[in-house]
Amino acid sequence: MKQATLLNFVEKELAFKYTAETVISYMYTIRRFLSQFPKAERLKLTDIEGYFADLKIQGKSSEYRKAILAGIKAFYDCYLELGMVKEHPCRTYRISEKKPKGKDFSAFLNLEEMETLFNLKEERYRYVGNRNKAMIGLLIYQGMTSKELINLSVNNIDLDAGIVNIKGQGKNTDRTLELKPSQITVLMRYIEDDRKHLLKNSTTNKLFLGMRGTPMTVNALHEFISRLGGTFGNKEVSPKNIRRSVISNWLNVRNISLEHVQIMAGHRYPSTTEQYINPNTQEQREAVSKLHKSIFG
Repeated sequence: MKQATLLNFVEKELAFKYTAETVISYMYTIRRFLSQFPKAERLKLTDIEGYFADLKIQGKSSEYRKAILAGIKAFYDCYLELGMVKEHPCRTYRISEKKPKGKDFSAFLNLEEMETLFNLKEERYRYVGNRNKAMIGLLIYQGMTSKELINLSVNNIDLDAGIVNIKGQGKNTDRTLELKPSQITVLMRYIEDDRKHLLKNSTTNKLFLGMRGTPMTVNALHEFISRLGGTFGNKEVSPKNIRRSVISNWLNVRNISLEHVQIMAGHRYPSTTEQYINPNTQEQREAVSKLHKSIFG
């Protein structure tokens, strides 16, 4: 059968099943496909997979490739009806664009960079310098989320024991973490002096307050942290990225066990924590371990 006759048949068959606009789109796809594969009846699934692999290499989006695949599938449906092929070569073929698993470790801040935030210069507004350092400290040392931070009450801080009791927000679990000595000093100054001035006539028990004596909000926290950005190139300075950086540091630099980090981060499931294990760091550890064993037995 000549190709022109074949295309006329295909177009008529498609017209019974699809709208006029879809038929036009499919026929455009089919003509281009046949120009590249005149003997389309001989193609196998591997050939079609290769065709779509080439489209991907050319930078064609997944949506574009899905549209092309729909036209080719409709074409082979017609081929089956004509008896040109005995089976549909790509009926079960799917284009799926899975997001890569794991984290972009190059985007994380290292501990030195995070501590630069903690040692920022004094605020020009009175009574907020210690507050800001206290908030940054809880982000970079305890890896708290924004909601966990702004929902802290004064009672959640035990300066004598040197701990913070974190009420898990969302999917996170409750946990108790140690405070560093530098944090205890800053928190003591804030709670015993600065916070009392910020409190004014308010009776709230929330730990962190704004200039008007009202509790800090997530938006206010994010705005404050965002102003600290621009120091570390393309690395994002935000509570979310700081938390991710902290968890990565616990696992990959400090070598804290997965089980312990899961508790420290407030993750309900170990699979969530596992995402922060840097495979390159893990491979380096295993290589060093093997070398050590080969030398020292």
